[in-house]
Amino acid sequence: MDYDELVALIDELDTEQVSWLRTFDVALALVLADLLTEIDRLIDRLDLRGRATTAAEWAGNQRALMMFRAELPQVIERLGFRTLVSGLLANAGDGAGRLNSYYSGLVTAFTPATYEATVTALASQVQTVMLTTVDTQLVRVVGDTLNWHVLTRSTASELRTALRAQLSVDGTAYKAISTTASDALYGFSRGYSLSVAEGLDLKHYFYAGVQIATSRKFCIDRIGKAYTQAEVESWANLSWSGKIPGTTRTTIFWYCGGYHCYHRLLPVSKKMYQYLKSKQ
Repeated sequence: MDYDELVALIDELDTEQVSWLRTFDVALALVLADLLTEIDRLIDRLDLRGRATTAAEWAGNQRALMMFRAELPQVIERLGFRTLVSGLLANAGDGAGRLNSYYSGLVTAFTPATYEATVTALASQVQTVMLTTVDTQLVRVVGDTLNWHVLTRSTASELRTALRAQLSVDGTAYKAISTTASDALYGFSRGYSLSVAEGLDLKHYFYAGVQIATSRKFCIDRIGKAYTQAEVESWANLSWSGKIPGTTRTTIFWYCGGYHCYHRLLPVSKKMYQYLKSKQ
């Protein structure tokens, strides 16, 4: 496989990763819409009449809410969130397979079996991060919002407005989960590539990824170009919009352009680096 074919293979993976995340976002929006429907049914059963809510009604609301909060994790799972996480893990596995094809064409000494434990560990990390996000962004946020509005005797309309501000496609919970999924998928790919780079002693990199509407200038200036390890490490001393706090000469390989970055530092051989530099 020549170098142009290797670049084409990676370009195809980058395009697919963007597609995978868009599919995830569409499915996430549907799950959250179904969750809002479930919560609307709960609100219909509550007596939420603002300041006119009586003490007895308030106490009844608290009992109903306590039961709903206890069932909320199961409700979220039933609506399909665990299926979303499984799909993301499958995408990560497909990405690892594409990277194996790339590294096999790049270095004859590469053996996929050597890195199976790395793939397993990274997949476990993706699953843990995503399920933790469900707890923090859905179970806790939704539960706390319900608690607060029942406690303070809000109206049903006020409670619905607050929940939609969190669970709609423009909502805080939706954005947080979407960003976590993106960072987890790209983190998997970056982590695997770094493991291979260390194993094969590769010290040159290609800034891979597609340019989208939200791409930062930091990334746009680097997409499709090759760099030495020392050059990449020096970027940690720069400042740019979206840079993740704690970006160092080590973590730059994990963080790349920062939050919600759709790019990766792909290890290349010295010969491929020289070839790519000749085309820049």
